[in-house]
Parts: sequence; structure tokens; C-alpha cells
Amino acid sequence: MKPIVAVLPTALVSLAAITLAASTSRGAAPRDTETQDAAAQGSVVAAIDSDAAEVTAIERAAMDYIEAFYEAKPELLERSVSKALTKYGYWRENAESEYRGSAMTFDSAVALAKSWNAKGWLAKDAPKSVKILDRFDKIAAVKVTAHWGADYMHLEKVDGKWVIRHVIWQSVVPPTKKADAGK
Repeated sequence: MKPIVAVLPTALVSLAAITLAASTSRGAAPRDTETQDAAAQGSVVAAIDSDAAEVTAIERAAMDYIEAFYEAKPELLERSVSKALTKYGYWRENAESEYRGSAMTFDSAVALAKSWNAKGWLAKDAPKSVKILDRFDKIAAVKVTAHWGADYMHLEKVDGKWVIRHVIWQSVVPPTKKADAGK
């Protein structure tokens, strides 16, 4: 059995030959190689530009989410989160306590963003990173790392705009002195 990578180029060449044969059998003249190469390069450049714009839009939506809480700016959630948000997370107060589950809607996330860092206690260099795990033309999966821990998000593209639809998260608690003693 051939690996899929070895089979794919052959399949593409076969598809191109079939397409060319079909167009010439209907009386259409085949395009010259130079024109075909230029058209292919233009398509690749357009796809790369489009991909870069999509990646930037997805990253911006996820960064808006973090910055809404960090900067107490709920308006960032308003532009980057679906009104149908479903958010659920696990947190604990310290290393000895049990995890608790907590559900959140769009409205409760906006309310939390208003107050979570309103007094500015969060360090300016608090972690904030966005990693796109997978994406298609209408959906994407993203991991966000922030002060509170990690959030895994599903985004959807609605009316040409990327918005966060689902979030599941877990807090990270630094080890206590008692936990450090055994190391």
C-alpha cells in the first residue's frame, strides 16, 4: 500500500489530465503553459493572502477575549464573542481544594469582564497567547493561555466575521509550600 503522500501527486496529475481532455473534447483550446503557470501562481498568492487574513482574524477574536478580561473592556467581548456563547470551566482556589465547575453565558462573561481586573491588579506581563489548533473556512479550534490557565475555544465564521462560540477552560494553581516541600 502506497502512503497517501505518494498517491496524491499522481491523483492530481490525473485530475488535471482529465480536466484538460474534457475541455479540449468540447472544442475549447488548451491554455499555453506560461498562462497556466501565471494563473496558478496568482491563485497561490491569493490563497496565501486570504489564509493570512483568516489567521489574523481568528487570532484577533481570541486576543480580544483575553484582553477583555485583562483590561476590563467588555466591548472587546461584544465584537469577538457570539451572543450564543457556551462557556464552562474548572477552577480551584488552591492546590489542596477540589475543582469546581462553572458555567457562563455571553451576558455573564461581559459582566465578569467589567469587574475581573477593574482595579488593575494583574501584572502587565501576564501571559497571553493564542494558538490556532485547526481551521476550516467556517470553523476553527484555538487554545488560549492566560493568567487564569488554558481555554480551548471553537470559533465560527458568521457573516464574514470570526466569533467565539464555545469555550472550555481550566485554571492553573501554583504549587503551595507544602507541595514544594517534597521536591
